Amino acid sequence: MKKIAFILALWVGLLGAFEPKKSHIYFGAMVGLAPIKITPKPASDSSYTAFLWGAKGGYQFAFFKALALRGEFSYLMAIKPTALHTINTSLLSLNIDVLSDFYTYKKYSFGVYGGLGIGYFYQSNHLGMKNSSFMGYNGLFNVGLGSTIDRHHRIELGAKIPFSKTRNSFKNPYFLESVFIHATYSYMF
Repeated sequence: MKKIAFILALWVGLLGAFEPKKSHIYFGAMVGLAPIKITPKPASDSSYTAFLWGAKGGYQFAFFKALALRGEFSYLMAIKPTALHTINTSLLSLNIDVLSDFYTYKKYSFGVYGGLGIGYFYQSNHLGMKNSSFMGYNGLFNVGLGSTIDRHHRIELGAKIPFSKTRNSFKNPYFLESVFIHATYSYMF
């Protein structure tokens, strides 16, 4: 028991528990790519990579110098222009992430983040399905690298990965497979 208490005290000391950072409300913008696949194949072009953009906002609670917890609400839209139509795939998600900025140099800090979320997927497409819409829910893993610059600017490179294939909530038997890879800039107030 003494070993566990010693290890915990050492760990808390190394994280700088007595020097907490400031907590922030933040808003940001995202851009990236999303490889998307619909199974079983309703048409020959049911697998594609789309450009994505989005927005996010939330609250980041810093309870240690190098460790924070954030809750966020994000929206991503992947767009794939085709000859006469555009395929739109949207992800609306609520996420909880743990951030660790473990390396600091002057006004820059670098680290990683990871977390979980729940997402609502919607797709409006023209790939030959009888019902031209796709709608479903799935859990998400959030992972990535991040950097905070001068306590107000955060840049991240990350991914939102669904737990499994997303089943269509409509009656047709289609599944959506996707990964949302994004670069993010956030301003923290």
